[in-house]
Amino acid sequence: KKSVFNKLNESKIKVLCNLIGIYFDNAIEAAVETKKKSVSLEIYEINDGIKIVISNTFKQSENFEKRNERGVTTKGQGHGNGLYYASNLISRNNWLETSQEVIEDFYIQNITIKN
Repeated sequence: KKSVFNKLNESKIKVLCNLIGIYFDNAIEAAVETKKKSVSLEIYEINDGIKIVISNTFKQSENFEKRNERGVTTKGQGHGNGLYYASNLISRNNWLETSQEVIEDFYIQNITIKN
């Protein structure tokens, strides 16, 4: 059986790498500001797809609910475009799904690659 990763063409791999880069960069930056400083990456093959889970400790900010909007940031001027760019990538690629959840002091970003 061929892995879902092996079925991805070069343009899909590029989109996936961009997304993982944005989410992982944000996870590291958020975790640095906490006591635990925890970041984890998990990859599961599920049904006919793959689920990538990035979890990190974080401090909830005032503009947390607006985090996917352009220019919204906790990092100061010149930041705040990563999650907006990621949202645009997701909307243009129906083979991907993302979801986020907060469990206690962990922010969890899910990326699902649909086959």
